[in-house]
Amino acid sequence: WLRDRDASALLAERYVAADGVQLQQEATIGDDGWTVDRQLLALPHGLRWVEQADPFIVSIVAGANGRLPLRDQLALLAAAYDVPAEELAGAAAEVAAHLVERGVLLPAAVAGQTPES
Repeated sequence: WLRDRDASALLAERYVAADGVQLQQEATIGDDGWTVDRQLLALPHGLRWVEQADPFIVSIVAGANGRLPLRDQLALLAAAYDVPAEELAGAAAEVAAHLVERGVLLPAAVAGQTPES
C-alpha cells in the first residue's frame, strides 16, 4: 500500500488507529507534580511494536478515527499548537508512513471504514 503513495497522497488519506494500540507513559515526580519523561505507543498483539512518540505523534494517533484526511487533522493540530500547518505537514507524511509500516495506523479504506463510519 505504501509503495503506491507519495507524500501528498499520504496526507490526503484518512487513517484509523489499530485496535488495541496503547499509550504508555513514563513519568518522574518532582516538586510541581508529575513530569512525563517519555511516551510510547505499543501494539499488544502481532509483532508487538513499541514506538517512542512525541506529543505531536500521540495527537495524530489519537485523532485517527477515519473521518478526516491527515491534512485536515494537521490543520486542527496547527491551530491548537499555534504553528503553520505547512510546518507540520513537512514531517507528517514520513511519520504517517512509519506508523502505517509498524501497524499503529491503518488507512481507513484498508481497514474497511468509510467517512460515515
